[in-house]
Amino acid sequence: MRNESLYRQWRILHLIYKNGNRGISNTNLAEEFSVSTRTIRRDITNLSSVGFPIYDEIRDKYLFYFIHPNYHIPEIHFTLAEITSMYWAYQTSQFRRKDDEEPFLSAIKKISSTIPAEMRKFLKKMENNIISDNSFGLKEQNEIFEKLRKIQLAMIQKKRVRINYFSPINKEYKARIISPYGFKSYQNNFYLAAYCHSRKEIRIFALNRISKVKILTNSIHETDFDLESYFDAGFGVFSDKLFKVKLKFSEKASYFVRERILHKEQKITELDDDSIILELPTKGLFEIKKFILSYGKDVKMLAPEELKRLVKEEIREINNFY
Repeated sequence: MRNESLYRQWRILHLIYKNGNRGISNTNLAEEFSVSTRTIRRDITNLSSVGFPIYDEIRDKYLFYFIHPNYHIPEIHFTLAEITSMYWAYQTSQFRRKDDEEPFLSAIKKISSTIPAEMRKFLKKMENNIISDNSFGLKEQNEIFEKLRKIQLAMIQKKRVRINYFSPINKEYKARIISPYGFKSYQNNFYLAAYCHSRKEIRIFALNRISKVKILTNSIHETDFDLESYFDAGFGVFSDKLFKVKLKFSEKASYFVRERILHKEQKITELDDDSIILELPTKGLFEIKKFILSYGKDVKMLAPEELKRLVKEEIREINNFY
């Protein structure tokens, strides 16, 4: 695997550097990484070709490698708290891929090779203590990362992108030309805010529904756009008309609502019977409707009227099934 070779070469570089004027033999390196001396020679050639000043000498009939004495690898020191936090981030990442080509894992391995042995042992023990949340994951997660990187490149270059976008309603893909502005991570997916050149407005595209990404030569549609304000103006991720929602939660459900921040502008009013009233903005009613239904009889809608009507219709349709 390519990442395995890069990781080995990274460690070879550090071992040569660490041994200073003593050098390290081709044979010792081969034993260290359980590979042939021919593989080590190839790794050294690759390291030299990208600018690392490595040279070799024959000593006592053995081939030794050295690095130029004036060359210094920048030293980066990690505290146990820092390396632990990075490892937690990796282990709990909802976008973590479980294969040898995963860039996050490759970076963690490179960092691990530079830290003391005690820290490496500590991280090894952590592997069995933390598992990631795999619920509601998406299919074809690897492809999502590739699309993310390509669209991110277009944003940096300020170029338009041609995509095929799948509509769950029409059950078909349609070609769109978009000017991408930014992403939001939400419920195991990425959502892209972009100007749609056919609709002449900013819209949100779920990354898992995008296919055939192509960066175009045209410059993006410039506009005064604030990514954080756009996504965080209301509850959820999709944008529509702004509503002010007011909900009353029973004493039984109030604890679970209190312990989470559902929106940065939310307001909670405590009532005498330990129930609460939650007020927050939402841009559109689809996502807040699902949230309300998840609490069943432990939540009462106080406003707006449009939301009451939508939830009542949903409950009637549910009743028709039973």
